[in-house]
Amino acid sequence: GAAAGQLTVNAVVTTTSGAITLRADDDVTFSAAGDVTSTSGNIEVTADFDNGGAASGALTMVDGTIINAGSGTIDINADENIAIGSLQTTSNSATAVTIDSTEGAVTDAGDTHVDIIADSGTVAINAVTGIGSSDALETTVAAINAVNSGTTGNINVNEANGLSINRIHQSNAGGNGNINLTSTAGTVTIAAAQNGVTTLGSGTIALFADGAAAGQLTVNAVVTTTSGAITLRADDDVTFSAAGDVTSTSGNIEVTADFDNGGAASGALTMVDGTIINAGSGTIDINADENIAVGSLQTTSNSLTAITVDSTEGGITDAGDAQVDIIADSGTVVINAVTGIGSADALESTISTLNAVNSGTAGNIAFNETNGITVNRLQQSNAGGSGNINLTSTTGTVTIAAAQSGVTTLGSGTIALFADGAAAGQLTVNAVVTTTS
Repeated sequence: GAAAGQLTVNAVVTTTSGAITLRADDDVTFSAAGDVTSTSGNIEVTADFDNGGAASGALTMVDGTIINAGSGTIDINADENIAIGSLQTTSNSATAVTIDSTEGAVTDAGDTHVDIIADSGTVAINAVTGIGSSDALETTVAAINAVNSGTTGNINVNEANGLSINRIHQSNAGGNGNINLTSTAGTVTIAAAQNGVTTLGSGTIALFADGAAAGQLTVNAVVTTTSGAITLRADDDVTFSAAGDVTSTSGNIEVTADFDNGGAASGALTMVDGTIINAGSGTIDINADENIAVGSLQTTSNSLTAITVDSTEGGITDAGDAQVDIIADSGTVVINAVTGIGSADALESTISTLNAVNSGTAGNIAFNETNGITVNRLQQSNAGGSGNINLTSTTGTVTIAAAQSGVTTLGSGTIALFADGAAAGQLTVNAVVTTTS
């Protein structure tokens, strides 16, 4: 019936195990009483079945409408917007729930029920003008694959119990849509050997594993923006594999473990040998309660906080030697720790200026610099401490900057500074170098 072909569902459509197919050449509309259910039959609902051109078929569930396929799959399609009441299945399929709008958005019709429940299977969503853009989709799903291909519209998801991300993608290079995902409990895993989380336009990325000790974030594939900021947070640990690089050409990057400040030993941040966090010309801010293991942090920023690394209870450690640990050869690196900075294995650096403090009673500060460095402050600040300070530059001038704090140990630790590099190795001391004993 083309534009005249509309389907309105105001009462139940139900099978025991048979498939259910609802189609219209124009709109499909459900009332709150228009539930569609089966114990095991696949359910398909399609608006604009005849592909009748622009703006030729919306699919509208209202707050309270349920489509429940039992162990079957759910396939939802429209040309225009798709408004979701609640889609529910126990299927463990890679296509447990698929939602596709070829011109419009996927929106939340209300909060009576969780929008998408597929806690054993994968949910695949494709849209053009956003996915939960103005009101996040509530989900309880095992895995998600979501793409917004237009120039506008955010991807916003609020997950209830942890999930695996195969792909979340803003795919239009001219777009400005953001990506925001929060899980109120459980682990958020960016799945290995998948497509990661990316924006090709100017949008930002924010991933948050909430939920106190249950809130963990594991990054096994890329997280990438062009110019938007990237924010990765967890109430407990944040862990990266070697494939879990985080990159932007100019967006600031923040990674925080123990975001809720959950008490002692409540959040480590672990990069492995090979993991790279590269902000382009943006800044990098790394935070944790426990130890921070550094793969490689890289930026061309000339900021006074080009890279900041802060552990409130632990140390800053070298995860390995595949790359230089810290590259910020135009800006200042600020590091604070409690149990050492490169204590057992010196941090390799190529940085312009350094400000580093270890405040605990144990742990050394140790750097191997590749190209000369200006030291604003190197300090073992605990009077009861025994940590040493060792800095070697393999070439270039080591300058202890004038009118800064110099190099000091308040405890019993030693200081060793070495400007290596033959004729290129020079040491200039413009501020104090002090030990207690």
